[in-house]
Amino acid sequence: MRSRAYLWPTIGLLCFILYVGEALGQEELWDRHMQAAKDAYAKSKYMEAEQHALAAIEAAETFPPEDPRAGSSIDLLAHVYKATGRYKDAESRFEDALEIYALRLGPAHPGTIVEVNNLGALYSELGRYSDAAPLYRLALNRLVKTLGPKHPSVAVALSNLAEIYDWQERYAEAEALYRESLSITRETVGPRHPRLAAPMNNLAALYRVQGKFGEAKALYEGALEILEKSLGLKHPLVAAIYNGLGVIYREQAKYDRAEKYHRNALEVLELTVGLDHPHAATVRHDLALLYAKLGKYAGAESNLRQALDIRERKFGTENPKVASTLASYAALLRELGRNSEAEAMEIRTEAIRKKASGLELVNPIQ
Repeated sequence: MRSRAYLWPTIGLLCFILYVGEALGQEELWDRHMQAAKDAYAKSKYMEAEQHALAAIEAAETFPPEDPRAGSSIDLLAHVYKATGRYKDAESRFEDALEIYALRLGPAHPGTIVEVNNLGALYSELGRYSDAAPLYRLALNRLVKTLGPKHPSVAVALSNLAEIYDWQERYAEAEALYRESLSITRETVGPRHPRLAAPMNNLAALYRVQGKFGEAKALYEGALEILEKSLGLKHPLVAAIYNGLGVIYREQAKYDRAEKYHRNALEVLELTVGLDHPHAATVRHDLALLYAKLGKYAGAESNLRQALDIRERKFGTENPKVASTLASYAALLRELGRNSEAEAMEIRTEAIRKKASGLELVNPIQ
């Protein structure tokens, strides 16, 4: 049994912080709260980030009606909600920020375009790929035209669109976009910046799915080194890297190392976003595959049951990520001779995947 790679959100916010006039009174307050919220977000201190983002939104209410900074505050809060698995709240806030930018800046402004990309990223994380893909294409095309092909925001948009190709198993196309994203990011921020860790993780996950374990491991370890020296090892992206390494070691039959990395991933998530988060479901899914391979069927079923519960509650019962867990669970039940239960899960899996299979993509740049 294998799991597909779910690429986790990139470090850094794709929000345009727009300054109008001199920072006096409420403007100074807004600026301080925004900076404090971004700092807390980068350190995975999400409760603190939420408090400062809400305070920034309140300060922005005193600005003139045409001032776009309210959109920046709301976008930042949406990122906090997304990071902590509050997806309905995140969707509502991204939509609010997009409306503000479109009205106050215009639909062709980079701030508006970036918000389109952010909403697409949320849909992608929710497994709503047919909703995400057109937003990604629109954002990428417009960002290239307005900011140029080598802008950091273009790099993020490329990586996001690559995830859709990855999901479709169009690996060559996904790799080309991931590599271009990584190249642009390296050129713009330098070789040791923490923003490099996310595109490195994404490309590593793609290589891992294809069985290119040497290339994947080198990227994972490089990203981990960057994060350790910048943001520290208590960050959700570190958990993603630990989990990816765990999968590699499982496939290489290095089972003790695999379990260690999966458990390290869960420990990091418990300290940052909590164990009821979809990221924890991904780790539990992969840990279950390890236990199944070792014949530890009770542990495998327990972890799959928890992963399925989280994904169904967070994403809905007809989500492609739910289908992935159902498929693994069904395979385990077959091994245990519980064929009627397995068949029911296989039928659900096929129905979900058939519903999601209609997504088609055109060339990313037109």
